[in-house]
Amino acid sequence: MKNLIKPSYLCLTMALFIVITGCSSSDNPRDNSYHIDTDYPYMFYQQGLGSPIAPSDQGYYFLDQNLIYYADKATMKPVLLDNRPNHGCLQEPTTQNCYAYVQSDSSRRANFLQFYDSKLYVLESYQDKEHEEMFHTSWILSRMDADGKNRKTVKKFETAPNSLAIHRGYLYYSVTDSDKNGVLHASVRKIPINDLNQEGKEIYLSTGKNERIGDLLPYGNQMYWIYIDDQGYNTIRYDFTTGQINRLWAQEETSFSRILSISDNKLFFSYFYGDPSDTRVFSKYSSDLKGGNIQSVKLEFPPVMSYFYQDSRYSYVLPIYEYIRDRTDIPHKMAIYSKEQISPKIIEIDMNGVITPYDMVIGDDRYMFIIYGLPKDDSGILYLDKDLISTGSAKFQTLLETKQK
Repeated sequence: MKNLIKPSYLCLTMALFIVITGCSSSDNPRDNSYHIDTDYPYMFYQQGLGSPIAPSDQGYYFLDQNLIYYADKATMKPVLLDNRPNHGCLQEPTTQNCYAYVQSDSSRRANFLQFYDSKLYVLESYQDKEHEEMFHTSWILSRMDADGKNRKTVKKFETAPNSLAIHRGYLYYSVTDSDKNGVLHASVRKIPINDLNQEGKEIYLSTGKNERIGDLLPYGNQMYWIYIDDQGYNTIRYDFTTGQINRLWAQEETSFSRILSISDNKLFFSYFYGDPSDTRVFSKYSSDLKGGNIQSVKLEFPPVMSYFYQDSRYSYVLPIYEYIRDRTDIPHKMAIYSKEQISPKIIEIDMNGVITPYDMVIGDDRYMFIIYGLPKDDSGILYLDKDLISTGSAKFQTLLETKQK
């Protein structure tokens, strides 16, 4: 994978796709700090199309089984995003009778949800009966008011997007589609959020076949994404201010890398060498935002592949359940340390009661979340109050639960 982006192609890419900053006006920041009003909420990033949890000024929006819920931060009591007494959200919901309903007519769940500039944006898919092809799925980006009213289609995608993010005045998205010769290429594109009718401008275009770009993750003046091809995956950094594109944390030998979390202007990541039992994959590392100054994280990690998260308060270590399912020597527990990582663990949280498989969302300073379930299966969202960690009484509680009939 060390030849993921050849130097000659990288230079060509930089020459062709150098763009000005991702800011649409002087009102948007140009630094490497997080700004809640204009920036993508990186703490809620989840692998895939995007997190189904969107923070707002006063609360959170949650997407579960095609319905949007809202919970105030103070109470964490979720309610459907439709305050009409006779809505049809719990019977046969449609976009006409239920503000909270999200169309999803695909085997791949559309779980992009983001609150930006007092509006809620959501990705939807549906069967397009007017399209020439039978069974054609169309993908659209919808925008609505904070209370779910005034829903409007603001962008129709010609090809299903792999990943989306709104950051500092622009919508960024990745797609895989064919050129005029029928050759598939992966690309990253951007459009001003206040003018989504125009065609997306390419900021990156792949050179080979069978390539895909996923997990767009903007932070400050850069955006990271996962580059996937037949040989594996790696993390790519794009600089908004210069247009520079580079692979992060490259090693001489074949290895893959992925961002685990971002905290205090540091990237936390791990390597994978193709074998989950390779002891080198147990370690975690940090770097600066450009991928330099690599250092080992000085914590005790389990002898198995694990997750590592860090926020502004704590560090979290959790073994990946799929690798401890049949083992009795490694408990299914999440260890929580101080952010400085110099003191003993503060608490261990038993995860045995959590339905698997599940995804972790590190969340903000107050709450962490777990998302479980697949389409047509029982699903739900759990949350953990970080204010209780120091008392030793923190545990995951049910926020939403949907039982399939």
